[in-house]
Amino acid sequence: GLAGAVVAGLAATVLGPDGAAAVAVPVGALVLASLLVVVPVRHLPSLALVLFVALPQQAVGYGLVPGASAAAMTVLAWAARRWWVSGTTSGTSRTQDERLVRVARTAGVVVLLWGGLLLVLVPPVDTGRSLAWLISFGLAAVLPVVVGATTAEVRSLLRTWSVVTVLCAAYVVVELALGRNLVYSPLYELVGRPLDQEWSGYRSHGSFGHPLYAGTFFAVSFAVAVGRWLRTGHGRLWAVAALAGAVVTVSRGALLACAAAALVALVVGAVGRRPLPGYRQVVVLVVVGAAAVWATGLVQGRSGSQEGASSAEVRTSLLGTAVEITGAGSWLGSGAGTADVVTSRWLGQEIPMESSWLQLLVSLGVVGLVAVVVLVGAAAARATRRGDVDALAALVAVVVSFAGYNAIETLLPLHVLLGLVLLLALSDGPGPVPAGDPVPVTATPGPSS
Repeated sequence: GLAGAVVAGLAATVLGPDGAAAVAVPVGALVLASLLVVVPVRHLPSLALVLFVALPQQAVGYGLVPGASAAAMTVLAWAARRWWVSGTTSGTSRTQDERLVRVARTAGVVVLLWGGLLLVLVPPVDTGRSLAWLISFGLAAVLPVVVGATTAEVRSLLRTWSVVTVLCAAYVVVELALGRNLVYSPLYELVGRPLDQEWSGYRSHGSFGHPLYAGTFFAVSFAVAVGRWLRTGHGRLWAVAALAGAVVTVSRGALLACAAAALVALVVGAVGRRPLPGYRQVVVLVVVGAAAVWATGLVQGRSGSQEGASSAEVRTSLLGTAVEITGAGSWLGSGAGTADVVTSRWLGQEIPMESSWLQLLVSLGVVGLVAVVVLVGAAAARATRRGDVDALAALVAVVVSFAGYNAIETLLPLHVLLGLVLLLALSDGPGPVPAGDPVPVTATPGPSS
């Protein structure tokens, strides 16, 4: 499945955006068929993560269905295997936390229903954009919540996440040292979508097409790694690599997300009933890491630049604009995925709504924004109740990172990252075996192939 997806991506770069469709359809069908038949169920969420990181979405587009990235299609294949082959619909146990799981699922469905209703209630601003957003969010973020994950799937996902993060971090560090993205920049240029470095200094972006997107991945990965380190004593290399990756993107939002996630994890861990094996080590990492980030001077250099200052100013000025736009539309919203379009029309110039949560307020109105907040809040509450500091920290990193730029509507594949984090928070966790240890076959519940 991964090989087929890579072939599709390479074909797209050679043929260009238009000619790629002729190859993407049959190859994409082959990829999906292989995912449905060949890849074990427990590894499909992990494969979705790999596709999210490895495929340059800026170069290959969104795949067979509008709004559906290769990673989102993998999530669909995973759900189909779980439902059609095994009849399993949830990996969560029937505990007192099940109520929070039901709340999260209901909130996710409400988001989709409200987005669909807006297409009828509100004169469509961009029907195609709205449908693409609803498809992407439904497949990548809501479907994982509805299906739920087994212990085997969570273990596979965590192990894959650590390996992918270390490899990706090594790449972006080398990229910064060279001042050039040797693999992905040529691909973007071939399809006519180059990334112009318009900042005060070079910023690594890896396979993600933009430093902010890369910073979000590393911040969330750092949060999961810190949580795992706290709970199991494992994950040192993972956490350090993720932090290094976030630093070389020079994304202030990503570093703020790292700090917020680590702080929440440490506070929740401190008030927990059981001592956490890695608590002291993580405290040392946070202190040393903060000092090391400051010593690089990368963040101070960008904050002190005219570009960095103007970027911060634009972000802080858009709150009032979002309220004005939404209020003018009776607080209903302009339609899923249309916040940037509506904002540009309102201001008379092309300015995106540089906050995901303000984007949701503009596009989905109060109802849609509240539903998304309930979805994330229910997942956070369940993670807190169970002491899953890794999932809780990851949710904090997502919330903080998404608040800093127009993520949730501009780069639809990021929905997969949100969906995988929600999956961690609403599942029963990886079980008693620490990440990195051999997983006994007898401890693997649910479908495995």
